[in-house]
Amino acid sequence: MRRAWVETESEVGVEAMEDLGLKFFLSLRKSYWIGRHMKVTTPRIACLETALAYRRRFAELQQALSHRGVVSPGLLNRLSIADLEDNWHRFSALYIEACCGLGETQNIDASSPKSKEAVAKRLATLVEANSAEREKQLRAWNCRQMLLEERLQRQAARKERAALLRNRRAMSREDRNKARHQKLPSELVKNLVRRWERLQSQRRRREAAVLQQERAKQRAAARVELKQRAAARVELRRCRMEREERWRWLNRPDLTMADLLGQRGL
Repeated sequence: MRRAWVETESEVGVEAMEDLGLKFFLSLRKSYWIGRHMKVTTPRIACLETALAYRRRFAELQQALSHRGVVSPGLLNRLSIADLEDNWHRFSALYIEACCGLGETQNIDASSPKSKEAVAKRLATLVEANSAEREKQLRAWNCRQMLLEERLQRQAARKERAALLRNRRAMSREDRNKARHQKLPSELVKNLVRRWERLQSQRRRREAAVLQQERAKQRAAARVELKQRAAARVELRRCRMEREERWRWLNRPDLTMADLLGQRGL
């Protein structure tokens, strides 16, 4: 874009380019937070360098979520809820800066739809509108994790059964070999003790494996519950702040009917 701009400017001249009044804007996606079919756009920017600078900063945030250069749908398989929330907070701050830190919108009253508060509220509304889809993705991810855990447990059980079968066969061969030779009573007792100790060791290993699987399942369930509780606390805090903000706005002493009508329009 910069190269095309410079080449065109060299051909037609700076004044001609200024007469065109070209402006630029960024169209941004955040499918996990606002939905796959929703986009947010920045205000139109007259300076190409400013637009490109914002584009680079947004691209860096998006790159943090990408896998081999592509933001795939399986974000929960690679990133935690905390990572996604941190990326969204930084994206929101940068988007508000892009919308309200430009020359056309710097000195706007807080009640204006172009103010920082209004832009932040629009983002929060989009996030709230997509909350059901995020919950659906989280439930699907939890189901996949549970299925994976069950599959791993079945594999471990199959390996354990195969090991037990090998041990039984080995013990059977050992018994047959011993039966071919006459043994002293003391040797028979020693063999019996060794076999008993081996069986006890196998039993303890099985019990330890089962206990480890149970603990892993409990830890996984606890992590899922912590994530859900954290998300619920964040959502509850956001809703409470919105209600308090609206109550303060409706109960301020300088409230006018025009303000109420304007708020209803918004």
